[in-house]
This record gives sequence, structure tokens and C-alpha cells, in this order.
Amino acid sequence: WLLLFKVTRYVSLASIMAGLLLPALAWGLAQISGEGIETSTLLLCTMLGMLMIFRHYENILRLWHGEEPRTGSKASS
Repeated sequence: WLLLFKVTRYVSLASIMAGLLLPALAWGLAQISGEGIETSTLLLCTMLGMLMIFRHYENILRLWHGEEPRTGSKASS
């Protein structure tokens, strides 16, 4: 999240990408640990990721139209 935020200065884009990557990262970390991941845990991560994306719907539209303000930019009067 922090790396993408630093590069783009869009909090919303970093949050949306975190939502998209959450299930994959949970699965990957479980594989690295050698423990595997419970289906219910993976399902929960997927649902939370989808909720994060759903909650950013308006931000997605503003990003698509090039209207989303970057963090640190001056607010329009």
C-alpha cells in the first residue's frame, strides 16, 4: 500500500489495490509459512477485499475520469 501511495500519491488507488491483492497476499503468506490457509479465511479476505473496492466506487469513477485529487495537491476553490 505504502509503495503504491508514494509512487502515485493516490490514497484511494493504493487502497483499491490493497483490496485486490488481499486474498492473493493472504494465500501467498500462508504458503510461505508452510501452514496453508483455511477456506474460510481466504473467503473472508476475498469478501473484505471486495468491500474495500465497493467502498471506493466513487473514487474509482473519479480516477477513471482523471478527477481524483492527489494527496498533497492544492484543493480547488
